Amino acid sequence: IFSAQVHFTRNHTLFGHLTSRLIMSRVALPLAWIVGALQGAIRGLFAERATNFDTYESLQHDGVTFDWSLPPCDATSLSAEQLSTSRDWYKSKSGNMGGVWFLTLGDPGCNLVVKPQLDLHDVYASELAMALDVPVAKTKALVPETSDFTSLLGSFEKLGLKEDFMTLVGEGSGFVQIMNLAEGVDVVDLTEETKGWETCDFCLRNMIQHRVFEAHDASGDADFARKLAAKMGQSRSISMNYRGLCKAMWTKYSAEDPALIEKFWAGKSTPPRFCPNPWRQSGDDFAGYVADYLKKHREEAIMSLGAELARDLYTFKGYDEICPDKLRPDPQASIDARQKVNEVFTSQSTLRDMARLSAYESFINENDGMNTIGQATSNYHNVFFSARHATGIDIAIGGAVPHTAIKPGVEPSATGIVFNYDDVEEAARIITCGDDAEKARLAKGFAGRMSRPYANGDKENNGKYSYLRCAMEHGLVMPLEETTQSAMEILKAWPEDMKSIIEGSDAAIRATTAKLESLNADLVHAIEGWLRFHSEQLKSAFFDGLSKCKVSSHPSI
Repeated sequence: IFSAQVHFTRNHTLFGHLTSRLIMSRVALPLAWIVGALQGAIRGLFAERATNFDTYESLQHDGVTFDWSLPPCDATSLSAEQLSTSRDWYKSKSGNMGGVWFLTLGDPGCNLVVKPQLDLHDVYASELAMALDVPVAKTKALVPETSDFTSLLGSFEKLGLKEDFMTLVGEGSGFVQIMNLAEGVDVVDLTEETKGWETCDFCLRNMIQHRVFEAHDASGDADFARKLAAKMGQSRSISMNYRGLCKAMWTKYSAEDPALIEKFWAGKSTPPRFCPNPWRQSGDDFAGYVADYLKKHREEAIMSLGAELARDLYTFKGYDEICPDKLRPDPQASIDARQKVNEVFTSQSTLRDMARLSAYESFINENDGMNTIGQATSNYHNVFFSARHATGIDIAIGGAVPHTAIKPGVEPSATGIVFNYDDVEEAARIITCGDDAEKARLAKGFAGRMSRPYANGDKENNGKYSYLRCAMEHGLVMPLEETTQSAMEILKAWPEDMKSIIEGSDAAIRATTAKLESLNADLVHAIEGWLRFHSEQLKSAFFDGLSKCKVSSHPSI
């Protein structure tokens, strides 16, 4: 499985520093939101980015820094002679199935991605995508004993890498793939340092509350009540959590004892809009009410205060152990990353690419990348975003892991690969003629994956609770309401893209099969058989959804 070009994501590992550079698939133009300002030339841009990476040992081999300032090669147009002109290399230390190499070719003076191990399902998905004009990085498969492969092998031999290269090729499918570098950055990589944007107070609340209960039990009820009453009785304004608890107490006790209203709320509206300051500042009397309330509502009261109570009433070292600085989002990093993500997700050209890529990934049932209709999973690792484009870089017919079930001798219906065709039918209907509430619901669900891309929950784990796992589930890289607007734009275009892909698929599938069957005819035909099985069901669901609408014009939200 071909992992992400610069950080590799089938096993969810990161090679983050490289993905921050501008890398290209179709058009080579610098982006202001990556480097801060437009540069006068592509080479100048790449040189600037490369300078920023000079301090990273991972960009070096034998002390020589790989030159990321060079433009990307066009993998589909390189000649055999050009493939033999390597002069520098870098091999990623991340990823599975052998990782990838980056080669600098002297002619025409560009950088190329070389994948020594991959599955035919990946090759088929890339070739079909290019045939259907889907925004993916351009690729080309090379087969041993062809002039292109021989020339590429000569490049690795010249660099002293032939044995390593051929070992990986031999352990894989027996062919290799060369690929353009893709434009932009991976959203997850961009936001890695923000740790999902959520604070430890939220994401470690359960553990913090447990520590508070332990501290409360150790201190004794009376002592705890006095401390809590003193905190709530401060003359200055108290926090929303304390105000909420105080009002809950006042509502209860003022209803039970009308004398309290006469004493602390005389001549005012009933019930009160807030907790009366004189009552919470009444010293021992108020502490008595706090103690009584805690006896009857201990768990509710402590859980409503959570980490705030832990900071204010207890100074145990456990808080820093639970929520160390390294797990707290860096405020400026969060601001910067949010701004960059916002620029990407509000670019009309990028949103159009996202719509077509999403439709295509539904068509091939790829569940590891752009979020789609018909699948519950996505992680955004395998999509590179810029203010101009979204580019898929790692796709497979059948999906990231399930595609291995597609093989000769296995009926398409027996692969066990899952897809929700009802979702496609429902989306086609809602986007085309649904009411506003239905469209808003669909857009909000679609936006959830955009606002909350995959987080690497295995990167940090304190044993009892993973902060990043919580960030993955609760963190937002953009406010959901803003992302929902972007999702609506994607969904506007989705039916048109899906219809275009379906209508062009028959000829494109036939052409792709004919192009690749020399690699492994039995497997290629098995892939085609499963794809037709899946796409016929998707096609039926899509047009069934459209048929429920009285209009056939371009849908809008």
